[in-house]
Amino acid sequence: MRRIAVTALSDGWKVTIDDIANDMIFRSGRQAERAARKLADRLARAGMESEIQLHLRDGSLAAKFVSPATAQRSANDNVGADALAEG
Repeated sequence: MRRIAVTALSDGWKVTIDDIANDMIFRSGRQAERAARKLADRLARAGMESEIQLHLRDGSLAAKFVSPATAQRSANDNVGADALAEG
């Protein structure tokens, strides 16, 4: 399961996924949450389950949402990288 986290910055919000070094930065928490949900939807269509973790400005966990996989993939498919690259 992939973990997508929405956390506060001093002047905005960021979306991170697991240990991928390509954070997405947004001005508002609403924009960051929307991007996290879109990413979870793309991962689900690619056959990958994910969990979105929404954090408050103080760092505490506000909510968690699980997005189940909606498509089956074979062992030879490399759709995870393709799903992450979609924009």
